[in-house]
Amino acid sequence: MLGIMSEISQYDNQLRTERFRLGKLQRIRQGGWMGGPPPYGYSLDNSKLVTNEEEQKWVKHIFESY
Repeated sequence: MLGIMSEISQYDNQLRTERFRLGKLQRIRQGGWMGGPPPYGYSLDNSKLVTNEEEQKWVKHIFESY
C-alpha cells in the first residue's frame, strides 16, 4: 500500500510541476515579467515591462560609447 501511495504522490508532483512551468511560459508569452528586478532601462507596470525614459537615455549613451 505504501508503494502505491508513493507512486501517486510522485505522479501528482510531476503534474503540479508541469502546470507551474506551463503557467510561467504562458505569462512570458503574454508579455509579463517572470520576476526579479527588471533590466536597466525598463520598469514594471502591472507585471509588464515598459521602457523607462530616464534610464533609456543612459542605455543609448553607453551603447554609443561602446
